[in-house]
Amino acid sequence: MDYTTIILGIVAIATLVGLAWVGGYEIGTASGASAERELANRRINGVLESVNKRKPRVARKRRAAK
Repeated sequence: MDYTTIILGIVAIATLVGLAWVGGYEIGTASGASAERELANRRINGVLESVNKRKPRVARKRRAAK
């Protein structure tokens, strides 16, 4: 094997590793964003449930005008 074949093989392997890393990075970023969005939805839903559990304020009956 001559030097050019070895260099081309190394470049091809490095290219494959680089493409796999970029693909994994993009998948991880999308997955992380999705997880953060779901956590935010859970927090908001929890706050809304706690607000909805409160008893509404009862308006005092107004005195009738004489």
